[in-house]
Amino acid sequence: MGKVIETLCLNGPNAGIHKLELDYTQEQEDEAKRKLETKINGVIYAGWCRDCNTLIVKGQEAYLKNVDGLGKLQVDVFHKHCLY
Repeated sequence: MGKVIETLCLNGPNAGIHKLELDYTQEQEDEAKRKLETKINGVIYAGWCRDCNTLIVKGQEAYLKNVDGLGKLQVDVFHKHCLY
């Protein structure tokens, strides 16, 4: 993706603002979202909400994307009303 973001590190000897290059493509982001999906009785769910721990019907989800310390993508799924 080549996108550079600024992050704030609060702990450790390197505390402060750092620039971090996101190391993922749109295809990797889409695949990470697909891996969260599940199908039960013919209904496709976006995954389990990280806030309330219930299934989210596809179309009612919101995603939160993070990067770990190495710039690798982490995707979490939430109900829209749980995230906003």
